[in-house]
Amino acid sequence: MKAVVFLGSVRESKPPHPARLGARVAAACASQLAKTDINVEIIDPLDLNLPAVFKPHFSFWRRMRT
Repeated sequence: MKAVVFLGSVRESKPPHPARLGARVAAACASQLAKTDINVEIIDPLDLNLPAVFKPHFSFWRRMRT
C-alpha cells in the first residue's frame, strides 16, 4: 500500500526557528506510516515549481460601515 503526505503550506515559522514547522509534521507522519510497512511519499509544494498564489481583490472581506 502507498500513502501520500501532502505538505499544505510553504510558510516559514518565525522567529527564526523552527523553519517550516509543517515539514517537520509531515516527516513525523511519514515516519509513523513507514513503521506499518506503508510506502510513503511526501509531496512538498516548494518542489513543484508552482506559480504564486493569486487572490482576487473581491475575495477579501470588506468591513461594513454603519
